[in-house]
Amino acid sequence: MDALLGANGVLLAPVVHDAPFRLDAPQAVFDGFRHDAQRLLCVAGMARLPQVVFPAGTVDGAPFGLSLIGPRGSDLSLIALACQLSRQPQEAACPVP
Repeated sequence: MDALLGANGVLLAPVVHDAPFRLDAPQAVFDGFRHDAQRLLCVAGMARLPQVVFPAGTVDGAPFGLSLIGPRGSDLSLIALACQLSRQPQEAACPVP
């Protein structure tokens, strides 16, 4: 991951692997979805890199999010970029580095 990102790279990735499901879905659907989602969300943690997840919009009324992973020390830059990319930035939640 260090070689991929270099000093200034950013990886844009989905937060989850599929569209959201109904809240009344069986428990097995929840468990399977959670398991598959953790595969995407663990990459930054396992590489010891900063990651920020932000709301990116909706599809057929269901929300979806995106994730930014950056090189070590890029935490504030990732937050600022997420604010720029988000459709609903909030000033208080979006500090500028």
